[in-house]
Amino acid sequence: MKKGIIAYAESAWGVIRQEFVRVFCGYRWYLTVILIVVIWFFLSTERNSSTAVKSVEVIVLLSNEAKLLILAGALPVATSFSSDWQNSYIRSAVIRSGSRAYITGKLTAFCLITFITNFTGMILFTVIKGITGGFGFDSIGEYYLFYDIISGRFPFLYCIIQTYLYSIVNTMYALFGYMVSAILPNTFVAVMAPMFMGIMIEEITSHGIAQIYPYRISVGNDYLSYNTFLNLLLSTIIIIMYMIIAAVLFKKITERRIRNEIV
Repeated sequence: MKKGIIAYAESAWGVIRQEFVRVFCGYRWYLTVILIVVIWFFLSTERNSSTAVKSVEVIVLLSNEAKLLILAGALPVATSFSSDWQNSYIRSAVIRSGSRAYITGKLTAFCLITFITNFTGMILFTVIKGITGGFGFDSIGEYYLFYDIISGRFPFLYCIIQTYLYSIVNTMYALFGYMVSAILPNTFVAVMAPMFMGIMIEEITSHGIAQIYPYRISVGNDYLSYNTFLNLLLSTIIIIMYMIIAAVLFKKITERRIRNEIV
């Protein structure tokens, strides 16, 4: 049994490594990061936000306009499954790795790469905006969530925390879009689904419990806790639970496709 687990882990790692090599050894990922920075600056200019902190604060509070960032953040891997399916590469990949390892590797790589892409683009914008227009930490009052971080020795940690929360929520939205691409493995659907799923999930959950509302988590959910560590921990757990739902649905749909149309 131990050998079976090791073989499964090695096969899944092979899929993950292949995805990382494909994405980061090409130029498209770097163009995507530049695109994300450009979108952030465009939205910041539209809202006349001068400092980095105010820009991030204003933009994350936007609704549909900010959903462009979900679409952009998922671009490097949004079509990874649909491309495998359309090009019939999935047949050889499943034979080589096994369906479970292939699905696990695809899901893991998608989440990691999407998070890295979102985080890199947003933090680059924050740094550039901070250098050119100032960070604006002094504009944050005591009533703000994470004020203990801003008033500490390393206020830039506040930007990292905000970037982390926004990026992990966008990754979750994108994962639901990835699940849709398993239902309809079409390039256009795969590219657009993360943004539309973000809009849909946000609308549905807006009528539910405030503590698990992804939008509130992306901007810092003060309904959870004013303790920074506890807030981050609870926010991460809640978003991971959403991700598990999307991952299970993707797994079920993909396994059925493989079973019905390949094997």
